[in-house]
Amino acid sequence: MSSSSTIYYLLKLGVIIFLLPFLNDFVFAIDFEGSFPSYFVQGVIIVLFLIIFAIIIMINNDNFNLFGFFLIFIASTYKILFFLFIKQDFSLIPIYFLLIIISIYFMSKSGRKKRKQGIIY
Repeated sequence: MSSSSTIYYLLKLGVIIFLLPFLNDFVFAIDFEGSFPSYFVQGVIIVLFLIIFAIIIMINNDNFNLFGFFLIFIASTYKILFFLFIKQDFSLIPIYFLLIIISIYFMSKSGRKKRKQGIIY
């Protein structure tokens, strides 16, 4: 196992760990009265997150740069808007802004690699 693949396994683990609090927010923090539709929605969200986690684990590195960090981009944008408009707590916004910048870097990394190899879209 090369150091590059070890780094990608750690990046994949980091994306999954980053998305776990969103699973908690969308499933366990929803305060319904316990009706069937709420349990059904929670079950669908859990299955959706499990599918996303499986895709993250099985995807190759170039596609992971695009897919995994697109998820980070969307989740960080959601958290920034949540902290701006709902919670009105501005202390965590710089951290999520940094994550957006890092995700843009990794999403554009696969395109730069292909252009260096002579493949132009």
